[in-house]
Amino acid sequence: MSGFAVLLADGEPFPPGDVGQVAAAIAPRGRDRESSRTVGRCTLLHSALWTTPEAAREQQPQRHPGRDLWLTADARIDNRAELRARLERGVEQALDTDADLILAAYEHWGAGCFEHLVGDFALALWDAERDELILARDAFGLRPLYWADTGSGLVAASALSAVLKVATIAEVDEDYLAGFLIDEPPVDGTIWCGIHRLPPGHLLRLGAAGPVVERWWNPSIEPLALSIDEAVTRVRDCFDEAVRSRLRCRDGIAVELSGGLDSSTVAATAVGLGATMSALTCAFDDAEADELDHAAAVAAHLGLDVEVLPVEAIPPFDVATDVAAQQQPLYSIDAADTASRHAAARALGCSVVLSGVGGDEALYGSSLAPLDLALSGHLGGGFRWLRRDGLTRPAALWRLVRGFARQAALGRVRRHPEGMVARRMAARWERRRAGDHPWLRSPLPALAERPDRTGPLAKQEQRDYYVATPYNPIAYEQTDRLAAERHVEVRYPFLDRRLVELVLRLPEDLIRLGGERRGLHRRAFGDRLPQSVATRTDKAELTRPFIRKMFAAFDRSAAERALSALDDRIDAAAFLRTYDAGERSFDRAPGEPQGFQLWLALSAGLTVKTCLIDRSRNA
Repeated sequence: MSGFAVLLADGEPFPPGDVGQVAAAIAPRGRDRESSRTVGRCTLLHSALWTTPEAAREQQPQRHPGRDLWLTADARIDNRAELRARLERGVEQALDTDADLILAAYEHWGAGCFEHLVGDFALALWDAERDELILARDAFGLRPLYWADTGSGLVAASALSAVLKVATIAEVDEDYLAGFLIDEPPVDGTIWCGIHRLPPGHLLRLGAAGPVVERWWNPSIEPLALSIDEAVTRVRDCFDEAVRSRLRCRDGIAVELSGGLDSSTVAATAVGLGATMSALTCAFDDAEADELDHAAAVAAHLGLDVEVLPVEAIPPFDVATDVAAQQQPLYSIDAADTASRHAAARALGCSVVLSGVGGDEALYGSSLAPLDLALSGHLGGGFRWLRRDGLTRPAALWRLVRGFARQAALGRVRRHPEGMVARRMAARWERRRAGDHPWLRSPLPALAERPDRTGPLAKQEQRDYYVATPYNPIAYEQTDRLAAERHVEVRYPFLDRRLVELVLRLPEDLIRLGGERRGLHRRAFGDRLPQSVATRTDKAELTRPFIRKMFAAFDRSAAERALSALDDRIDAAAFLRTYDAGERSFDRAPGEPQGFQLWLALSAGLTVKTCLIDRSRNA
């Protein structure tokens, strides 16, 4: 867990004043050591937060012992033993730290090394001998990485505010802003023109031909032929390793324990592997949001002490100060709760927080699975699965008929991508997108590219979530930053690339054993949990707490000012109607902005207002 930056000049190195400003901007991400190196025209910076035993032995920016190759990184590598076994026969240098392993992997595999690295990382490699810079980001975007061409060189950093210290940008990226407002932002953009986000699972090469961005992670959804017992064993073993490899720490470990299946499975597995942990849980005044009884049952079952954080006592988050410091919108409404959990973990002496985020997406099961079943000839099975999902008989039949018709049309589009049916479907989809957001007056952004459209629909949908969901990296970046500022690191066992690649290849009838949501999850891990939690089918409803967080951050006059900063990009009156709906703001009529869309507009408007005014004053 660290902050880093690289400044690659076209000619002479960037001046010390610029370097100092960038270093100050990444400093909040690491308190243990700050360092920099200038190698020819390249300056590398590092601000370290040590959360593993090996991290304190790193000297980043770090040079390869055998040649002029430099690394600065925010990285935790989780398949250390496997990498060391594969690399130690071909290298002479030590393979002790994660930085050692990354440098050796690059020396061995070149830019193909990232396919062999499991863990959370964003990094820069400066190959002075080849005059080439490589930036790379892990498969899920768990560590942030922004970059820009400044006109006199390239700057990249863990913080967008650091890039802005050198890249003078005064214009809003209208395409990104429109996408942000509908929760579909371009995955490679930011709110500022010319400031880019390196997408998850991608790398950037900068050589003589200029910057080239390419995807390095292309997960397969080709189904594995496994029995139920084999699938259970594979998932359990893979998840155990995902948790085990995330238990390395210098200080204590805390686990976020909501009482749901995902966080409870993480906690139970960690305890089963011998971890000594503290547990953190939030208590809500709203009965539909509160899961304290479930969390207490899990803690008692595992012998964990629980630190309870009453959500209503957490002070409102200072959105204006945060936006001014970060120079971008605050995505999540519950930032105050997130920051409080991280601060509580640090107060308990913990530098690592385990999270159950990602469990739903891995093992919940897809709503498209019944259609897959029907398309494969098992109409009765597909119908029964839809009924298990809660649909009435007529609704289930209509879902199947509509699904068959849509698949027939899509098949024709694939055969004739330039044909009339393809054009009509594209036009209909654009009209539907526009109709869903009549309050948006800016042009809609282009849809994100999707991978190859072959294979079961449920697995296509699941792969799309991991490789093409535009809001995921924004949410992960925010959590990562809030944690780093409080000197802790959040780790996600359900977002272990080995586990995800396995789950993507498991047929849906294994994920949904017996047609039930989480069927495989319960079979694999139910014996580790108290029965009341292992058999849960409900989830907490957090709408009311979210509404209160929004109104605590923005009174009506502040909301009016933020919305007015968006000028004619939106129908501000529609958003104010949603604001005035109060408790009903998250349950608006079709065509009206919903509560979370209101939050996005308030956050984006505050960013435009605050940051553009600040820059005008500085100019």
